[in-house]
Amino acid sequence: MDPTLRELIDHSTFHKGTVRAVAALLPASDAELDALVGETVAHNDIFGFLFVLTAALDTARRVDVRHMVKAASMTGDHHRFTNLVWKMDGDIPGALIGVIKRGGIPHEHTGVALLLTAVWCRDHKGGALPDEFLPEAKALARNKNLRREVQAVLQCIAQIVNDAALNTILQLPIYGEAGRPVLDALQKVTDAILDIARRPVMEMVVDAPPRHVAAGVTMRRAVEKLGRNDDCHCGSGKKYKRCCFDKDQERLHLSTAVAGKTHAELRDAPETGLTIHRLEKMQRYELAQLDPFKIPEVLHINYIMRAVSLGLYEPVVEYFERAEWTDESPKRWYFTAFFLMRAEEKELAARMIAVAERNQSTEKLRDGFRLLVARDDPAEELRLLARIASAILKETDPERLSEHGHDLLYSRHKALGILVSRSLIPLIPTKEGSSLLNEILRAHDKLNLPPDDPYSDILEKRIAEETGDDGKDAAELRTARKRLDAKAAEVRTLKEDIEHQRRAVHRHEKQTQAPTPAHEAELKDLRQKLTTLKATLHERAEERTGLRRELEKARDVLEATRSKAAAPAPEDHADDEARHYLPEQPSGNQPLRIIEFPPKFRESLDDFPQHIARAALAMAGRLAGGEPAAFSGVVALKAIPGGMYRQRIGIDHRLLFRLHPDRVQLFALINRRDLDRKIKILRA
Repeated sequence: MDPTLRELIDHSTFHKGTVRAVAALLPASDAELDALVGETVAHNDIFGFLFVLTAALDTARRVDVRHMVKAASMTGDHHRFTNLVWKMDGDIPGALIGVIKRGGIPHEHTGVALLLTAVWCRDHKGGALPDEFLPEAKALARNKNLRREVQAVLQCIAQIVNDAALNTILQLPIYGEAGRPVLDALQKVTDAILDIARRPVMEMVVDAPPRHVAAGVTMRRAVEKLGRNDDCHCGSGKKYKRCCFDKDQERLHLSTAVAGKTHAELRDAPETGLTIHRLEKMQRYELAQLDPFKIPEVLHINYIMRAVSLGLYEPVVEYFERAEWTDESPKRWYFTAFFLMRAEEKELAARMIAVAERNQSTEKLRDGFRLLVARDDPAEELRLLARIASAILKETDPERLSEHGHDLLYSRHKALGILVSRSLIPLIPTKEGSSLLNEILRAHDKLNLPPDDPYSDILEKRIAEETGDDGKDAAELRTARKRLDAKAAEVRTLKEDIEHQRRAVHRHEKQTQAPTPAHEAELKDLRQKLTTLKATLHERAEERTGLRRELEKARDVLEATRSKAAAPAPEDHADDEARHYLPEQPSGNQPLRIIEFPPKFRESLDDFPQHIARAALAMAGRLAGGEPAAFSGVVALKAIPGGMYRQRIGIDHRLLFRLHPDRVQLFALINRRDLDRKIKILRA
């Protein structure tokens, strides 16, 4: 950068007068201007970037939008981002998608980037959207912590692109004429954003230097506070007001979060005075300026976590390549490796493996991480897929099974990941199953599949079996379950209607006689009804997903309440149940067995609440089927010879059984308070 231009930017505040002064110093050729903008982006120089870009666009100079992919976080709020990016040249949709995929920006920026992409493609490309558009829009729509402004922008996008799956995720109805006021309100939101985009760039710049130093942020004085009549700090012997006061007032407006430092000084040494609070508030471009080896060691983990969360992977990988390997390094390494795997950063993952191989064993490296690195080696990739399949068949630990499913869902083989993860849902606890199902639904979005998955039914049945809804304390759970059951029935009915309608359309299309106008009209009507049914199904499926989350939440609250109520008081001297059991042992692979019931077992079930009896029979079936998850928590009774085992059924009930090579021999379903008495009977 020209020294005169650098001096002007470093000693000025951002207002119209300074921007026009910067414009007068810009290079004459477009190529030199492009290089200058690229230089400010490469150095994460926010003030240089804003001054140069604003001055260039105000004077109708050409600036390629590709620079915005790396510089979006330097634009400030989303209004300025909207205004600047709309005036740049080049592949606007491609750059906006690049901004979104790079990450590290607020949801507001992502929302307007998607809306501008949709509008641009509608007006210039006949509505043809980039391939990555809908997956990114669905990913944002699935976020449950969006502000209302972002939700409104997503609804505007849905009206423009008219994608049934996106409408479903947003739970939007199909608007007819009765919904015209809503559509008009959404159009006003779109028009307001486009109005910001089309305004002259100088309307986004204040007229004169602000009188206040800062607003809404923590700021420390860049100059020492002195009274006007005090001796000047420079040692001249003059009063402060007659010496350095005016110069210090200019410097005061360049204050930063670090006392005694201006923006230019902090840019040259950004690690100065770094605290954990300041680090956790830093934007992507600020983190990119840091040299982690110049910040305190105690902040290294915070630096890694913040940088990785904003998608700033390259500097973190460089840090591991240069840093000394310590006892803390493995945890930091695995944390970073997980995010690289999820982001599918192949080249950076290969570099991280090279770091690990120099310093530690890589035996525990996740197969999903290895799969990412092997992406361009089909033979190795196939070997790893076979290895993952074999590991799943041998694994009994529910956490590891869930991990294998996630590994495949994060890979480029997302369709395969969906199939494998479906098979894991019945084998792992429901909480892990819910997490895995959520990842399956995200993979659906990436592959432009329907927004629901058939295995929602299986998970919902398991939740119903495992948590009883009897008693006054379960009112909320019963309500949530009824709502979910009703929605599930509605979805099943819609699926049947869609299949019926599809067959009707197929019959009309196969008619061999010359189509009449009446026939064409009827066929058009049938197709329209089919489209409407599909859209309604998508909507109900997403509503069902939300209701399932409510059911899981109600279940967790109920279990916590009952567990707390069942816990004995400190002064209670009740027998400790654990003394009856041997330590839990790994179950290993279990064979298929048949179930052997004791006499009158069916009649004995009538003495228990229906949900407990139901859960006991379901557990017996899972034990007989050899499900690894069913054997989690199984322990042997010390006092009973011949291998008597116990499995929990809910909080207060226990299932006692023996395992034989060919059968599961059930003995009793009991309340846990009857365990002592039952053990005495069995011993006798």
